[in-house]
Amino acid sequence: MFLDLNQSCIKVWMAAAFTLVAAASGCATAPAAPDSGVPAWTSPKDCFSRNVLATDPNAERMAIVCSGPEAAADPNRSGVERATAYFNAGSGYNLLGERGTTSLACETTSACYQFALNLVEKSFVNQEDALVRKDNASSIEEIDERFILRRRLAQARALAGTAVSGSPACAEPDQCLGAATAALATQDLAAQVSRKDDPIAAFACQGLELNAQISQLRGTEHEYAAVTDLRQIIRSCPSFAASATDTLAKIAYNRGEQLRGSMTASAAANAPPSQSAALGLSAVSSYRDALRSESVRLPAYRGLGAVYLALAGLEPGKAGEHFGAAKDAFDDAQKISAATPDDAHAKDLEQLGVSYMSLAGTKRPVDELEQERLIDAAIRVLMKSTSLSPTYDRQIILGEAYELAGRSEEAEAVYRTALASGQSAGHEAATLSLARLLERTGKAEEALSVLQKASASGVQAASVRYEIGRLQFGRSDFPGAIDALSPIAGTLPAAQAAEARYMLSVAETVLRRTGWQARARANADDAAQANSFSAKYSRQACLSHILVSGPDVKSGASLQRCPAGDTAEKHLLRGMYFLKQAQLIDVSAYDMASQDYWRSVLRLAQDAFQSGEAALKARPEANANPRFDDLGHVIDLAAVLAQGKLVVERCRRDASVEAGSQTWKDLESFYGHYGVLKCSAS
Repeated sequence: MFLDLNQSCIKVWMAAAFTLVAAASGCATAPAAPDSGVPAWTSPKDCFSRNVLATDPNAERMAIVCSGPEAAADPNRSGVERATAYFNAGSGYNLLGERGTTSLACETTSACYQFALNLVEKSFVNQEDALVRKDNASSIEEIDERFILRRRLAQARALAGTAVSGSPACAEPDQCLGAATAALATQDLAAQVSRKDDPIAAFACQGLELNAQISQLRGTEHEYAAVTDLRQIIRSCPSFAASATDTLAKIAYNRGEQLRGSMTASAAANAPPSQSAALGLSAVSSYRDALRSESVRLPAYRGLGAVYLALAGLEPGKAGEHFGAAKDAFDDAQKISAATPDDAHAKDLEQLGVSYMSLAGTKRPVDELEQERLIDAAIRVLMKSTSLSPTYDRQIILGEAYELAGRSEEAEAVYRTALASGQSAGHEAATLSLARLLERTGKAEEALSVLQKASASGVQAASVRYEIGRLQFGRSDFPGAIDALSPIAGTLPAAQAAEARYMLSVAETVLRRTGWQARARANADDAAQANSFSAKYSRQACLSHILVSGPDVKSGASLQRCPAGDTAEKHLLRGMYFLKQAQLIDVSAYDMASQDYWRSVLRLAQDAFQSGEAALKARPEANANPRFDDLGHVIDLAAVLAQGKLVVERCRRDASVEAGSQTWKDLESFYGHYGVLKCSAS
């Protein structure tokens, strides 16, 4: 990714960056520009020629001689000669700086660039651009025009060099880089590169490339300028086009990485999915532009795949399309990385397998054959990935693929291998995956044993304890469920936390140990608050308030815990609530108002039971036999609604039930369990 101009580290990264781009461009070698027609510097007399180049073998001698007393420092020389000699000396020092080698001329890279900058500035002092002769013969005029451009190139190169090498003369690197850009801006490079038959075009191409490099070094806010110059190079500078194309691709890749990071951060901050998806789609566009360069093609394919996987979550309606694109991207990535089969190649295969599995999950049931084909493909690449680098995580993913294919024995073997590998300190994933598989294949007791062994060996993850509690609850081991769930209920994800609270409430209700009422009610309320659409959570909240009784029921303040609705079960629960409320009323034989109030509450109970029967008759397809977990069995709604009406009639003395009869036993087993058989507090 692009780096910003943080002063604490700028000199380190900029020096490395400028060295790389300078070396890649070939701009400091001889000849300096392809087909420039400019010969190399060879002797002291060449110090006064505007038509020579600095080369590796002679750069040190050229820098020393041309800046010495026989050339630029000779006061007897004319300003034109001294301007030329200073320029050539500066060009030599620039080349020494770019090569970064110790020499007699300058001991450090920053010193080389600083000398180059000082000498080029002296060249301007002795002859400004405006005073360079332009009225000579055409050949001389061309050399002078070329000299103007080359001197600006040397100035910009020296300024950039001082910025990236940590020269004390450039305390604020971006100021020097900005000055380098300004130096090149004095030339109409875009027009000069269009002069196809003119040697100046080759140097103008160098200028465009150098300008693009400087813009890159200055940060993302100058990226547009770099891209503009690089595109001009591709159009007008064939010798530099391949390098420019590669650089553009790297810029596109960096932009893609930035956008992918922004998409991830946006999603983590719970921004609207459309906003995060827009960032992802922009990243896709940048990564696709990066595919033009072989140097970043592999990471670009990987970035593409990662973005498409994220987009599938952000745009569920297009999940199949995004998973398919992720599959193609990771497939292209693994084809490239196959040349060096290592862990990175194994990771590409792993991502390809995950994409196959995810794509299979988006297929409709009617596409069963296509699902099987995709899952089989996932298994093949995941087996190869695991064989190449058998990491813990890859074994888990391979096991999941086997499960999707219905190959339970192979999935179990892989999960057990992962558990035995010792690659994960926690073994949480393998433990949970194996337990889930065993439970699904009818081995719930073995699943519980796996979880308990993991917990005993030190795996204290809340997810493992939750599964232990859930399985113990399922086998009616309520003390074990409470022991497992109580310490971790508040640390679980929302859905699991709600289920844990529900199971704790039911377990407390069944065991009825000291203080159970308050614990049962608190846990039930938490579960219902977390998911008010769950019928069993609402039921348990209502029942726990009925069991606890108290002033909230007596006054009706907690009636919202037994919400109204058009289902038979909700009417049943409200009828039971009203029975409990009637039971709590202080009825006095001398207080007609208390008697009237008591009868009105009983009427509410009767109306609720009758409404339940009507709802059951209107929707016979509805769940007429819900399971009450605290009772440990399903109930017949039709039967208990009729029994509820009988309880009301008994309280009003419109009917009697003989104690010990089967009818009384039936009433006792349900209404007595919830404490609503008594008719009043007296």
